Amino acid sequence: MANYKITHAKRDLKDLVLGRYVNIQKPDTYADPVYKFDTTLTGETAEKLIKAIDSALESGAVETGSKPSNKRPYKRQDDNSVVFTFKIKEFEKDVRPFKLWDMNMKPIEDVPNLTGGTVVNVNFAFYVSNYKGTAFVALQPTHIQVKHAEVYTGNEGAEPTFSEGDGYASEEGSPQFDSQEPQGSAADDDF
Repeated sequence: MANYKITHAKRDLKDLVLGRYVNIQKPDTYADPVYKFDTTLTGETAEKLIKAIDSALESGAVETGSKPSNKRPYKRQDDNSVVFTFKIKEFEKDVRPFKLWDMNMKPIEDVPNLTGGTVVNVNFAFYVSNYKGTAFVALQPTHIQVKHAEVYTGNEGAEPTFSEGDGYASEEGSPQFDSQEPQGSAADDDF
């Protein structure tokens, strides 16, 4: 039996406002190097994502021959909002395991120190792993498009620019983000 299962989501999530600490520039190295960020969603979009996560965990647990964990990459808040955590470990030292894009779909190579309030579009995968007979599910970003950057600059106050110019190179096979549809639209029906 496999120790993991990856299921790619069919749709991206649009206009996510990142909260708290954002580890996109470099991984959090408290334990293993991990890239992570979270966002708060409400309403139909949140409920559809919860249903998709739970379904991916159930089917992944069967495929990996394990029982589903009670841990989830989301937490319901008292105000009925839901905080979702996206997380992926660094598989190869100093190599980001997902791609970053600007709004012109140009790769971002020199990533600023993004912080809470940054707005992104995200393509992701459900990653179900088996550890000691228990299946765990994670939301792993595969592509992130930065729509609005909030940069932690300390006292410097420099503003980021996400457009063509230094630090960008064209790349074949970039994902297609359709930012014209509002959150919770019909495009969000297929996770």
